Amino acid sequence: MTARRSGLIRVAASGVCFGLLGIFARLAYDHGANVAGVVSARAMVVVPLFALLALEGRHGPRRRRETRSALAQLVPMALLSVAATVTYFIAVDRMSPALVTLVIYVYPIVTVVASRLLGWSSLGALA
Repeated sequence: MTARRSGLIRVAASGVCFGLLGIFARLAYDHGANVAGVVSARAMVVVPLFALLALEGRHGPRRRRETRSALAQLVPMALLSVAATVTYFIAVDRMSPALVTLVIYVYPIVTVVASRLLGWSSLGALA
C-alpha cells in the first residue's frame, strides 16, 4: 500500500470515528456513564493506537532526535487536546451531539470572519 493511500485511509477513518464520537458518548450518558468515565474509556482506546502510530514512524536516531526537540511543543499541544476532549464531552452531556459538532466545525469560520469585521486581521492567501 502506498503512503498516499495509507494516509487517505487514516484521514477517512479519523473523520468517521470523530463523527461517531458524540453518538457513542450520548449512548454512554443515557446508560449511566459520566464525563470522566467516557473520557477515560476513550483514552484507553486512543492512547495505545496513538503509541502504535508514533512507533511506526520511528526510523533511526534522526527521528528520535526530532521528536525530543519537539517535546516542548508537543506537551502543550497534548494538554490542549485533552482540554478540548473534556470540553467536548461535557458539551455532549448537556446538548445534542449534532449541535456540538456543528459548533466545533463552524467556530473557526466565525472567528476568522469576526476578526476581519473587527479589523484585527485581513483575509488573504497564505504565504
